[in-house]
Amino acid sequence: MTDDSVDQSDKARQLNAAHGLLQRHVAVLEAVRRLSRKFDLSERQAYRYLEEAAQLDRPVEVTEATVPITLKLPPSAVGLLREYARSSA
Repeated sequence: MTDDSVDQSDKARQLNAAHGLLQRHVAVLEAVRRLSRKFDLSERQAYRYLEEAAQLDRPVEVTEATVPITLKLPPSAVGLLREYARSSA
């Protein structure tokens, strides 16, 4: 897994936690402390997540993390894959 895929998934969870705290009307300072402890964040970063979450209408969808891979394929297989991709788009 790359850092980007983990970071996006973690960020979504952190934003959702911040959103939930705001929805429950937890005081900002207490919300900062809870986020900081739960996700091992600096208080500054926790506050940023609260600010970002305040702009959300609803929780962020947490998608499954992706894993980038590199494949070495023969040109004929690449051609077939490209043809399939065009026909199924």
